[in-house]
Amino acid sequence: MFKKFIVISMVMLFANSQSVFASSSENGDVGNLHDITRADNGVFIAVGESGTIVKSVDGEKWEKVNINQKENINAVVSNNSAFYAVGDKGTILRSVGGDKWENVKFKVNLTLKDMVNKRYIANYSKKDLSLTITNANVSLRDIIWTGKQYVAIGKIIKPDAENRNYVYQIIVHSTDGVNWKLRKFEVTNLTSNKADASRSNADLNAIYWNGDRYVVTGDDLIFTSKDLNQWTSSSNIQGDIRDLIYREKQWITVGWDGRFSEPKGVIYTSKDGMNWSSVEQKKVFV
Repeated sequence: MFKKFIVISMVMLFANSQSVFASSSENGDVGNLHDITRADNGVFIAVGESGTIVKSVDGEKWEKVNINQKENINAVVSNNSAFYAVGDKGTILRSVGGDKWENVKFKVNLTLKDMVNKRYIANYSKKDLSLTITNANVSLRDIIWTGKQYVAIGKIIKPDAENRNYVYQIIVHSTDGVNWKLRKFEVTNLTSNKADASRSNADLNAIYWNGDRYVVTGDDLIFTSKDLNQWTSSSNIQGDIRDLIYREKQWITVGWDGRFSEPKGVIYTSKDGMNWSSVEQKKVFV
């Protein structure tokens, strides 16, 4: 399967660190874990904050992998030939067996003008449009293997002279895992109003490919595309949609309603990835 479905339990991993993580005194503490994948040969890889990577061959005992990496690692995927992990500051890592990891060369050299949607370019000063964007401004949140290419989603965060952040959605993709291309996340059904401008800069959380289309989840939004070039956003979503799966010809997403006071979980379903229905709370949580 192209997307990973193994649920990682922080309670399981940290309840008894001495028995779960072999040689814990030698490997050091394990930070928060963000994602997990499994190769067909049975090797599990989980990744997390401050360059954390842990490995297991049975899901019971885990070993910390020591790598020269301090940035947060947010997602990992396997195509059964190699593992790829992505994270903050444009981090892309590769490993064949999960023990030794190497940084994949991925250089970002853009200006803010390269990222601004033409609809809103008049709202920017020339000074801000000339701001330089590098790897330090890139955060990659999720990655998948479609069977033909790797696709990662994330954002660029660039502060201006007054320390106000400009945020732009991005896609990074590669067919061979060596040469990576960055492109803007172009949403077609937007207007020039402020609400749509904020939608175009919403955080992207998770991506899935079902063999026919890509679906990406984000803040108050779900996007769909056939080819990564043009994306359409849904308009009837409320909350922060964190993850998704596709099963039995149905898309299912999960998240929370975005309220800090008495927040609630939300679940949306769709047959086509474009039209979504909220599952009633009483049917979700009984």
